Amino acid sequence: MTQILANTTNVFNQIADSFTKHATFLLIIIAIGFAVHIVNVLFFKRRLNALAIRSRKPSGLIGIIFAPWLHGDFGHLTVNAIFFFVLSSMCLVIVSFDNYIKLSLFLILGTGLLTWAFARRAIHLGASGVIMGYWGFILVSAIQHPSAFTIITAVVCVFYFGTMISNVMPTDPRHSWESHLFGCISGIIAAFI
Repeated sequence: MTQILANTTNVFNQIADSFTKHATFLLIIIAIGFAVHIVNVLFFKRRLNALAIRSRKPSGLIGIIFAPWLHGDFGHLTVNAIFFFVLSSMCLVIVSFDNYIKLSLFLILGTGLLTWAFARRAIHLGASGVIMGYWGFILVSAIQHPSAFTIITAVVCVFYFGTMISNVMPTDPRHSWESHLFGCISGIIAAFI
């Protein structure tokens, strides 16, 4: 029992260290997201949303890169920013910074391509798919590389973010449940790779 408590304390300390160590980088990414949204709303009257993923349209391919930076409103962006910060910090506990960058690029491309190819005809935007990818990656990493560290991280992830699984269900036509699903699938694939 003492060893379990020591391992749990160690994992929480490593997550806290990751928050501190990588906070500046992650906050810069979040600030860029807010800057893009402000510019889109104030100067482009949301016309930049045309750069989002448009399923199976050649012009929608550009959205694979731009969609994670575009959001419907400040509420959407704020929720994504919080989840991005926390789940990215948890990923950075599991993998090195370089591998986190590779993971992020894989999730952006994987989520975007699958959404473009298989999602319903709509405009798909937001970072939610990539965030679901981090979530899936954390959970499967605990299975792929079981250790007290990865298992405790996955348990914390499920405990605090377990309701995210409902995002992969078609409950609200305004939300891209497809990008959430394909993000989660991309995260699972990334964990196996």
